[in-house]
Amino acid sequence: MTELELRPLGKSKVQVTSLGLGTVPLSGFNADVSYDEFEATILAGYSSGIRYFDCAPMYGFGKSEHYLGHALRANKLRQNVVVSTKVGRILKPASRTKKLETVYGIDWIDPLPFLDSYDYTYDGVMRAFEDSQQRLGLDYIDILLVHDVGRAWHGDQSEFYWDQLRASGYKALDELRSSGAVSAIGLGVNETDSVVGVAREFQIDCSLIAGRYTLLNHAPLEAAFDELLKRNVSVIAGGIFNSGILATASAAPLPPMTMARSRPLLSRRSRPSRASALNIQ
Repeated sequence: MTELELRPLGKSKVQVTSLGLGTVPLSGFNADVSYDEFEATILAGYSSGIRYFDCAPMYGFGKSEHYLGHALRANKLRQNVVVSTKVGRILKPASRTKKLETVYGIDWIDPLPFLDSYDYTYDGVMRAFEDSQQRLGLDYIDILLVHDVGRAWHGDQSEFYWDQLRASGYKALDELRSSGAVSAIGLGVNETDSVVGVAREFQIDCSLIAGRYTLLNHAPLEAAFDELLKRNVSVIAGGIFNSGILATASAAPLPPMTMARSRPLLSRRSRPSRASALNIQ
């Protein structure tokens, strides 16, 4: 069994393996995935040394949490792994809920019969956390992340939801951390600006930033990550292949510079990578 390096998250006591496994593609994102396939993937990751698994209510509208929780319990892995999930969305019955129109709209394949609605208030964070506990079947959650708070996702409504978090949502996160119900708190977003903004106002431990710091894009290292480092906010890099040429080896036309930087990385695709969960300290 491979043993991966452990890295701490901020000032918390949580340590994650240098490679983590996210459950977005296992929850019906452009592909129908059965529970058996989901479980087999989790077990393959575990046997490869991965001890950090991420999920969210949004992924398959509850499916990722249901499936991950069951896989961990059925295989008696819970005490050996770190789990993160997210708040900011509450799932409601699809028959009585209007579908959200968002910049990053996803049509999940065979999701659970729910739809999501945004709520970053104190009550919304608490309800989302407790609902996630029920779906996961866990009495505590290691890392709790605020999902998609920022302009990249909400556009003109971003200030409205940011004000919810500022007015009361963060208080709920702090209470959950102080009580031991969660061990670390932070953001789960697709942008760096919102992480820096939140870190300037609140004490967070980490942030999972997807698709912004990748094997081909190191721009965040030039400014944003420096400030997060000074504030002791750890960064988990999600989607380091960014669903692009490194993930698919697509022959689609690309800028010459991108192709030049991609070639040496593509030549190593057969080698195991340890970079998809990076904790910047």
